[in-house]
Amino acid sequence: MINTNYSIKTKTLNNPYQIKKIHQTQPSFCGHLGAEKYAKDGITWLRHETALFRDLQTKNFVKEYIIKNFNDKNEIKIIVGGCSTGEEAYTFSMLLKDLANKVKITGFDLSKESIKSANSKKLLMQKQKETPNGNYDIMRFLQNALKDSYLCFTTTTPLTKEQTECKKLFDEFFEISSEIPQKEKESLSLKLKMMYFKYLLKIVPPEYESKYVVLKTGKANNCNFLQGDILKLEEITKGKKADVITFSNALYHIICDDSFTGLRVPKKNAEEIAMNIAKTVKENLSPKGIFVLGENEAMQTMDTKFVPQAFEKVGFMALNETKEHPANVWQLME
Repeated sequence: MINTNYSIKTKTLNNPYQIKKIHQTQPSFCGHLGAEKYAKDGITWLRHETALFRDLQTKNFVKEYIIKNFNDKNEIKIIVGGCSTGEEAYTFSMLLKDLANKVKITGFDLSKESIKSANSKKLLMQKQKETPNGNYDIMRFLQNALKDSYLCFTTTTPLTKEQTECKKLFDEFFEISSEIPQKEKESLSLKLKMMYFKYLLKIVPPEYESKYVVLKTGKANNCNFLQGDILKLEEITKGKKADVITFSNALYHIICDDSFTGLRVPKKNAEEIAMNIAKTVKENLSPKGIFVLGENEAMQTMDTKFVPQAFEKVGFMALNETKEHPANVWQLME
């Protein structure tokens, strides 16, 4: 882990809430939680908030789609974009373990440090510490990153049937490492989150306990990770089209002016970017291939109707749209 120092500058963003922008004095990276400065084409921050078995309903949908449509193929290729430390790729490897000899999973991320961590085959697991009065009422932007803590930490809450099945897979693939993580305040980008609590919300930030887990020998060998860009998919597929491309909970990094404050305003050319992504994904998908966004992708504080419109225009069909929720899985029409 890379130790990091932070400072808060008085410059405010152009928004009605006048939220102070937090600046990072040097690059840093952590596992489940954190943020990393990334200055390229207007991108300011990459947020790292991930978990094993995140968006499980969608991943199970993708699993069933693969079994139904690609089971007769000699090789099933899955590309996981915005892979962070590898949790999503490893989740697919666990869910599709019965097809391990066929499934090849490639994760990519803009973050060099993310890829380095993913390739280490080691994950940092985190759990919110309890207080004498019970758990903190953590905010939504922390919840997704801590949802998998039950996999390796003791919990007083009985596991659901779904959690029990996930834990069984986790125990089959991972084991707890003897390596002890550095103190969170010294090693994790959680400081950024704590600043939100302390300086903006005026409440005491939660504290965490952490441990490392590592892949068992021979597990998830069908996963590999490299640095890459969703707009340059051809550099990742290398002419060999994928059957599944995911870009879950990462789209806002590409189409928004700022991806850290929570007030995400689409760039002036956001529609053009969405169309470029749709075209690039289409060019790198096999017939009947699918493109997958996060389950809450359309709820990230902005109007993103132009995203599904772009995919419809280039020849995709929504697969799982309901009255309650917009589609986040798109099939390439033949």
